[in-house]
Amino acid sequence: MDAIAQLLARLAEAIDRRQPEQIANKFTADAQFRGGSPDLLVGPDAIRAMYEQRFSANSQRRTRHLWSNLRTELRGEQEVAYRVTLSVYAFEPQRSATTIQMRVIEAEGICVRGEDGQWLLKTQFSEPFFEVQMPLASPLPAA
Repeated sequence: MDAIAQLLARLAEAIDRRQPEQIANKFTADAQFRGGSPDLLVGPDAIRAMYEQRFSANSQRRTRHLWSNLRTELRGEQEVAYRVTLSVYAFEPQRSATTIQMRVIEAEGICVRGEDGQWLLKTQFSEPFFEVQMPLASPLPAA
């Protein structure tokens, strides 16, 4: 479903632009989220707080999140289950100023259509698949 792909693309953009409020707005009031840590977060406030902490703890981290291989299963008019592969490219100078990290993650969850007709994430659970480090061809400019 194109609407789910668009929702995931907007979520990735909000993460890459470091916008915790926009990230939280992609989730339902009772959302369950596990990604980036083993902790289960419940609700947009907990999700927003986790991203605020992550962004403030590492102000130089820069990322690009790319979704691929989206599979959806319609479960009525208001709910869609999905599975997707997430590739995350991250420049984390506190880990290395000469490499970028690439992580491949498998994610799955459920999206629901809100009263306003917009799709939101009700659940999203992520499992790392693998991580590699790649050398930079040239140094990145300061953020």
